[in-house]
Amino acid sequence: MKCLKLLVFIPAMFLSGCLGAMVSNTDKPTGLYTGLNGVPAVAETNVELVQTSPANTGLEVEGVSCKNKLWEPAPTKEAAIQVAKLEAAKAGYAKLRLTSVKEGGNVIDMRRNCWAVIVAKGIAFN
Repeated sequence: MKCLKLLVFIPAMFLSGCLGAMVSNTDKPTGLYTGLNGVPAVAETNVELVQTSPANTGLEVEGVSCKNKLWEPAPTKEAAIQVAKLEAAKAGYAKLRLTSVKEGGNVIDMRRNCWAVIVAKGIAFN
């Protein structure tokens, strides 16, 4: 009987959208997250956005703005860029040159557990 309850409960939890993002480089928390208290703020950083970077140096980083719940607002380019800046700061870099900021469309992104995404990619360096 317990197995039957688990077989019903676990899929229901996934279908209800109780889980947050499945990766850490998004503007949504990972793990259990309902989103009923609003969208969490993305932390600020001192990483500077620049137009050029040295050739063949730096680290490629990616930031994702994610619509994880049906009732959340659409993802934004600003949030994706801010998450990319956070990823650069976590890696110890002070500058970021964006290489692309693209919408992922409205197709469910199963890797991230998102309904819609905007992805900002860039090169982080000092």
